[in-house]
Formats: sequence, structure tokens, C-alpha cells
Amino acid sequence: MMPLASFCCILAYTTLEQVILDLGLLKPMKECKGMSEQTNEWKDNRGAIARAQRRASESRAVITDIVFPSDTNHLGTMFGGKVMEYMDKVAAISAMRHARCAVVTASTDHIDFVQPIRLGDVITVESFVTWTHRSSMEVYVSAQSENLRTGDRITAVTAFFIFVALNDEGKPTAVPGIVPESAEELQLHDSAAERYAERNKRMEERKRST
Repeated sequence: MMPLASFCCILAYTTLEQVILDLGLLKPMKECKGMSEQTNEWKDNRGAIARAQRRASESRAVITDIVFPSDTNHLGTMFGGKVMEYMDKVAAISAMRHARCAVVTASTDHIDFVQPIRLGDVITVESFVTWTHRSSMEVYVSAQSENLRTGDRITAVTAFFIFVALNDEGKPTAVPGIVPESAEELQLHDSAAERYAERNKRMEERKRST
């Protein structure tokens, strides 16, 4: 059995749907059970595949909590793993809101710990779907810390999470496209295809070097 760390590393740098199929973890794509074909994609009058569209704002999710001593290390700052747990949860909510199916975390990308989150701060973790492929979704997540005494807020951590939508049989299923509206949504949507291509390129380079 492939170690979990190696599996996550592979997923971070390849076409997500393809590597999952290649590893035999999931079977080829079928539509969600109970979900009409028109929900996510259909054929137009010319026989071309068209996709349903949902606004990025519809997928937004927020988690807010206060940082307790059990959440921090010996320096009084929040454990990175704890922050990532919040980020994975809120990102999964966004992905499920968009796909209206079960989802699995396939990879994380560009995790940047910009500022520490300290004991007693309030942490607010927000996410939304930025871009979709056929069955995969890119979710942008940001974690902000707030000092309750001063009211100061800073962006502490940002990351991209990749999810794959599954139907009731546990197989990859098509997801709607994204309609970005705000300036932030438009910027991240416009640059998402480049990030997707970079993941694939790194995977190809990895294959050639092994």
C-alpha cells in the first residue's frame, strides 16, 4: 500500500481525476445517484456538452473560534496542524455546497503561514470555490486572526485545497462551473487555470525524474 504522504504528494502535482483512476482508488465517472443529468451538465442542440453554473458566493463558508491554550505550542501561537484542520473543514463545506455531493480532499497547494495566530485571538476561516475542472474543485481558504482588545485583524494563513466530487457509489462525478463576481473571485478564477497547469507540469517533471 502506498504511504499516505506519498499519495498526497502525487495528488498535489497531477491531473487529480486521472491519478485517482490510475491508482485504482475510484472507478470511472458516473452521475450522482438521484441527481438529474441537467443539474451539472447536458448536451446542447449541437451535441456539445454544456455545464451548469453556480456563483462562487454560493459556496462561501465561515468558521469562527477562539484560540485556547490547548490549541497553542510552547511559544503561545496556534499549532499549524490545528489551523489546517479548520481550513480543511471549511473548504469541504464550500466544495459540498457547490457540488451538492460528497467530496474528498485530494490535495493542498500554496499553504502560506504569513503571520502567527496567538493565544486568546479569534480565528476566522473563510473559503469559496474558485474554479472547477470536470469533477475537481479548487477552493481558496484564508484564516484571519483578530485581537479582541485592539480589534486588529490580519490575514494569517492562505491556501488552496483541491476536492473531488463523488456520487452515491463513491465514484467521481461532474460538478457545475463557477461564476465569479467580486474582484477577489475574478482574480482567483482568472489565475486558477495556470495553477492547474503548474500542478500537471510538476507531476510530469516528477515522472521523468523517477
